[in-house]
Amino acid sequence: MPTKDPEGLPELLPRLVALRHAIHRQPDLSGQEAATAGRLLDFLTPFKPDRVVEGLGGCGLAVVFDGSRPGPTTIFTSELDAVPIADQGRGAHCSQVPGVGHLCGHDGHMTVTAGLGALLGGRRPREGRVVLLFRPQEETGRGAPAVVNDRRLVEMAPGTIFGFHTMPGYPLGALLYRQGLFAWAATDYVVELLGKSAHGGQPGAGRSPARALAQIIDHFDNFSAWYDLDPQDHASQAAYALLGESDHGTTPGSARLRATLRSRSDDGLAALCGRVNRMVAEIARQHGLRCKSWPENGIPATHNHRQALDLVLDCARQTGLRVIELDEAQRWSDDFGVLARLYPGAFFGLGGGAACGQLHGPDFDFPDELLAPALRLYFVLVGRINGLEHPQSR
Repeated sequence: MPTKDPEGLPELLPRLVALRHAIHRQPDLSGQEAATAGRLLDFLTPFKPDRVVEGLGGCGLAVVFDGSRPGPTTIFTSELDAVPIADQGRGAHCSQVPGVGHLCGHDGHMTVTAGLGALLGGRRPREGRVVLLFRPQEETGRGAPAVVNDRRLVEMAPGTIFGFHTMPGYPLGALLYRQGLFAWAATDYVVELLGKSAHGGQPGAGRSPARALAQIIDHFDNFSAWYDLDPQDHASQAAYALLGESDHGTTPGSARLRATLRSRSDDGLAALCGRVNRMVAEIARQHGLRCKSWPENGIPATHNHRQALDLVLDCARQTGLRVIELDEAQRWSDDFGVLARLYPGAFFGLGGGAACGQLHGPDFDFPDELLAPALRLYFVLVGRINGLEHPQSR
């Protein structure tokens, strides 16, 4: 039989829906999440956390609930940032910030994490501590490295760490998992080309990077075919390009390109970057251009630790969640992989159903129906790892 709801969950859910909608209406881009962190802190303060750490890795936030006895530190983590994509949802909580939207589910992830804090305010962990960690700059890959290097997090002696991501198209509320590799490694790759500008009436006097840029884009978008690589192991795609500085009377003298490289492994990604570097240098040489190219904002592959994942699966079944093993690792990446390199943990998916739209699509919206099952799972995990005091014991 599934575990019964934590005490107070039915009454809490309307407040959590309101919190998610408020966050969704006012999204913050990576590195600018101070208002979102403040909104979460305002929500959690009445539940009397034992410690609050602000400014982790920039705008990150950690909210700590201590037990009355020594024990492990369990971390539940979620992301703070939105994406620079216009929200075209039709709900009353549609983004009010032009060109920015919570179209990856982070508003729902952080609401679940905050909801756990609300439940722990009424029933504390018995042993150790539970940390609610809200990470900044997940979309750029810069947040998690800064967070794990902050001595204030290190001093908490993290034990096991958990996180999840909404996954559209799978049955609503189903828990989706993989042993070992869950999500690919990825990095941005930047290319700068420098030629020579000229008057538009005398293009031969210049050295335009236009053809080289087009050739490099084609290589990125068809990398597997060009270099005989298995698309089941590697992927690349041009994401942004800028040619020249003016649109009238001048031929371009410079170009800039940003691409995304992905691989099933960290070593595979490093090898892919090496191939890209040689490819860009050769194309630039053929066109008589100077060039610079480099990877940045790398995100390692996310690997699950068996013991942590087995615990998640056991607790999921205890709460009545449908459990589905995925055939393949996710080709997208998440900076949870940075944390999982240092601490044992589990990262899993929760099915978003068919009606929520696609991740990073203009009409994506985290389904409010996921809040309750995710919270049940998290609360049971706390009970299994840290124990739970009786409601009247503190």
